[in-house]
Amino acid sequence: MSAATEVPPMAAARVYITIEEAARLVSVDEKTIGRWSREDPTFPVLPRRRVVRVHKERFLTWLERQTRQRGARKAQVPAGAA
Repeated sequence: MSAATEVPPMAAARVYITIEEAARLVSVDEKTIGRWSREDPTFPVLPRRRVVRVHKERFLTWLERQTRQRGARKAQVPAGAA
């Protein structure tokens, strides 16, 4: 493969996605992604002036962690208290 036909590593991996892509990935509104990124300092967002990107794998890990934490909180509520 010649140097002219090589694909840059970042382009091949698509490590970072747009807010719109992140929203589509989990079927929520773009405003929800924005709110999550403002409210939770652990949200994997990379703001650069007017360009905002989300680290795809870290986002999916973050989302999974949120789901587990929510499940753990529900499990702590005594039966009949909800």
